[in-house]
Amino acid sequence: MSSPSDFTLLQNSLNGFSDWCSSNGLTLCTSKCCVMSFCRSAGVIHHNYSLGSVVLSRVSAIVDLGVRLDSSLSFCVQIDEVVARANSTLGLIARLAPEVRDPRCLMALYRCWVRPILEYAAVVWTPAGVTAWGRLEGVQRRFTRLAVRRLLGYNASPRPPYESRCQLLGLSTLQSRHRNAQAMFIAQLLLHHTDAPDLLSLIPLYVPSHSLRERPPLLLPTRRTRLTQNDPLIRAMSAFNGLSHLFDYHVSIPSFRLRLITQPV
Repeated sequence: MSSPSDFTLLQNSLNGFSDWCSSNGLTLCTSKCCVMSFCRSAGVIHHNYSLGSVVLSRVSAIVDLGVRLDSSLSFCVQIDEVVARANSTLGLIARLAPEVRDPRCLMALYRCWVRPILEYAAVVWTPAGVTAWGRLEGVQRRFTRLAVRRLLGYNASPRPPYESRCQLLGLSTLQSRHRNAQAMFIAQLLLHHTDAPDLLSLIPLYVPSHSLRERPPLLLPTRRTRLTQNDPLIRAMSAFNGLSHLFDYHVSIPSFRLRLITQPV
């Protein structure tokens, strides 16, 4: 949105949408509608929009299908919420721990209640920074300390490092699971298990003009800024390139998932 004509075009589209709904007997819930500008510039131009006779409120963050979007698409709000919810749920499990005698039961509680919070829609919001990853991984670190104490005894000392605790409990790090989810997303697009032709058209296959040394299957587009390099689709393609040796067009999605899970760390 850079000029008044852009505002007019969007408002005209909203008017047409509202009129179409009215003519077809559909009622819009305007209380669930709002305006949000996605921009990293401080000089963004705001304009008031209306839907029917209701002027829409303006927000700086919103939840869409369980993912919290902020105006700069940094996903900081999403990560804050995920870490808070996961820690809260893990706290409940920790309070139940004295009543749970079998460590496998603790594992089941973690996998069922906590880890899905840390992984839901992760292909979209997977963090790029070390600090954010440390916060996410810290939730699982906390759980592994609890589970290993129960497995080895409360007086077990010294405590194994995080990676060893994960191996002992049969867990993968969250970062590796997020990377696998990104690779799975690209594989599902390539094998048409996910019906998203617009996204599929954005995946550039590397087709060399002559025989060269081995190259990754996807040609990653060049981006000038760190922000654009963190585009979720580009990061998913990068993860797929790193795991492409496990992929084959003749292999089913379940088989590819099994290869990801069983690959050496």
